[in-house]
Amino acid sequence: MTKFYSVKEVAEIIDDPYLPSQVYQAGKKVNWSLRELVIARCFLKQEQEHQRLYN
Repeated sequence: MTKFYSVKEVAEIIDDPYLPSQVYQAGKKVNWSLRELVIARCFLKQEQEHQRLYN
């Protein structure tokens, strides 16, 4: 019999001003496509906006 457990994940704010540049540098090293760059930029922009509103 398989049991399923409910797991609730809570987003955690990463307060590191260097994170965006580190993410972009890592993407450049592995030759991200434009699609991957846009996804990262959207995520990081959303994170910055959240910090601006709630801090």
